[in-house]
Amino acid sequence: MQLIFQLLSILLLLHCSSWKVKSITPEQQVTTPGDYEVKFSIDSRQRIVEFHYPETAQNHTHPPLVILLHGGGGGKVKRFKETTGMQKLADKKGFILAFPYGNGVFSRRLLTWNAGNCCGYAKKNKIDDVKFINAWIEYAKDKLGVDKRRIYVAGISNGGMMAFHIACRLSDKVAAVASISGAFNEDKTTCKPQQPVSILSFRGRLDTHIKYNGGASEGVDKGRIDKSAQHTLNFWQKANRCSTAPPKISSTKYVKQTSYQNCKQQNEVTLYSLARGTHSWPGGKRSAFFLDTPTQDINASQVTWEFFSKHPKKF
Repeated sequence: MQLIFQLLSILLLLHCSSWKVKSITPEQQVTTPGDYEVKFSIDSRQRIVEFHYPETAQNHTHPPLVILLHGGGGGKVKRFKETTGMQKLADKKGFILAFPYGNGVFSRRLLTWNAGNCCGYAKKNKIDDVKFINAWIEYAKDKLGVDKRRIYVAGISNGGMMAFHIACRLSDKVAAVASISGAFNEDKTTCKPQQPVSILSFRGRLDTHIKYNGGASEGVDKGRIDKSAQHTLNFWQKANRCSTAPPKISSTKYVKQTSYQNCKQQNEVTLYSLARGTHSWPGGKRSAFFLDTPTQDINASQVTWEFFSKHPKKF
């Protein structure tokens, strides 16, 4: 009996992963599981979101929403799904998973986000990506029936920077963010969150694009100065009004977790310092031969969902 159940579960996951993407309008409500694409007009620009509505989302009256932001130069959703494994996790846990597209010369590749001091086309053209993500959140609440207490954002590299950027500006809507290989390059003059937001950060000590201790990037955006991983902890510990007592620290051979857990409204600020971490998605797959190989010392997707699920929004 148990074997039959396991086989059925595998077939369900394979079925969920093979749906054809259906195009819909921002006026359409979605209650049927599937893969969808919706286009918005933001500041006279067409903006695209592809999202996965798993069958397990129907187990929730109001399912959680995870918004996943690609890195700079990204835009190939299929590859991003394979790299992170987040869609399989969505099928198991029942959250809606959204893949917004950034901006660029092309509509679906080589895209970037305007996260303040990074990156590329989006920054140069002063694209208002916060406005775009806010429009998607409002759509998801209205047309998908997502739980407004459980709206989360995760991203890698430029997408990780954008996740922080959103935490600063949409703190009234986002419960928690996770940044993978992304620097938090703001301070109290530009980042003024109205409400607490739980913060999860993964930083690799072998990352040469966004260096663990901060400094000039050796990546495409040469000349950009990134702030350190410690800066992320320090800023959000204060912003979330966490205890001034020393943080909780736990370590294995290659992974160090530093957490402020005694924060206002039970929020949390956690940094994973990865001794063998590169500029990649920990626990994921290498997405191209010329990109860094991910460390397998921790599974960022699994840890991110566990973190998100512990931290709904307190209204």
